[in-house]
Amino acid sequence: MASRFITGDLASDVGSAWLYSNDDGHGWSIQKKAELHGFPKIIGSSGERILLGYGEAISIMDDFHERQITELPMMELQPSSIADDAKGDIYVGMNVFVVRLISNRDSYSQQWFTQEGCLK
Repeated sequence: MASRFITGDLASDVGSAWLYSNDDGHGWSIQKKAELHGFPKIIGSSGERILLGYGEAISIMDDFHERQITELPMMELQPSSIADDAKGDIYVGMNVFVVRLISNRDSYSQQWFTQEGCLK
């Protein structure tokens, strides 16, 4: 039995990924698996994939390897949730916006859900 955890310090903008496991049923082992880009403001997971939202970008962590997939001005937009669907598209919920990151094989395009003229 294993669990993945993300920890960090918002004040110093550092974060880490950890693996907690109890394979033998007798005790827990804790391993630091990766240093993160910073301290994520929002975190979501889907299967083995972890979604990380930073102040300026969205990253995906697969098997404790992090890769940035797109830049977004997240801090100004007050992100509060992140999730993905079966196709691999990612949705980021913010104070008054939702952005859909559409998976295009090796890249992501952005589709904003908001009122007409709000993004000008």
